[in-house]
Amino acid sequence: MRTSRHPRHRATVRWLCLAAALAAPAAAPGATPAERSAQDVLLGRVNAARATHHLAPLRRSALLTRSARGQGGFVARTGRLQHESADGSPFSERLYRAGFSRRRAVGENLGIVGGCDPRAAGEIVRMWLRSAEHRRALLSRTYHVVGIGVVAAADCANTAFVADFGG
Repeated sequence: MRTSRHPRHRATVRWLCLAAALAAPAAAPGATPAERSAQDVLLGRVNAARATHHLAPLRRSALLTRSARGQGGFVARTGRLQHESADGSPFSERLYRAGFSRRRAVGENLGIVGGCDPRAAGEIVRMWLRSAEHRRALLSRTYHVVGIGVVAAADCANTAFVADFGG
């Protein structure tokens, strides 16, 4: 990257650095290396499915990723595959409380597998594509961003997969 001593050029360089930081993949707070890898695989498979249907890829959202990891932790801990948050509120409220705009459409896909194998990400996407409702969310033109959460239970009883979609 070129730098310049001119004040306008320095502002441009700062703006470019900020834009690059914002475009970087959202880190999954607290995720293990295996969970981060599974989140990457899940996003790759989701976007591959979208590409076969001539849809734009989904971009990662740090805000939605935090929400997805939170719900993934709840699902993995309890073994209950439910969209409602731990406090019983609908998933949309969880996303809006996290800071996602109430003026934007939201959706959520969940999956759970027994054991502590985050490599099941590909199978989860195949399952979503076989379900009309999950397929509709995954292939929706409404959504442009996604937060992916893959969380294995501490006792390895199961692994939860969450995709929070935003328009």
